[in-house]
Amino acid sequence: DTETDRMIRKALKEKNSLSTVIIITHRITTAKQADRIVVLDNETISDVGVHEELASKPGLYQKMWDIQKKLEEEFKKVLGEEVTSYE
Repeated sequence: DTETDRMIRKALKEKNSLSTVIIITHRITTAKQADRIVVLDNETISDVGVHEELASKPGLYQKMWDIQKKLEEEFKKVLGEEVTSYE
């Protein structure tokens, strides 16, 4: 859920930057803060990079990002929260 996702992201930001953390997620809002993102498609690595390059490059990550970005914007509108920039 969105609230748990926010709490996890906050806790990870507060952790020591010398730690290595591996996160397996379907939520791009969590993955986009990673130093390196590995995209799996049908048990195969389809791409590796950072959010900015993967979001601008045609492929599975970009498709997922476009969908999740729109859903997050709609969710925030329903809650009456200000929509922040995702790019």
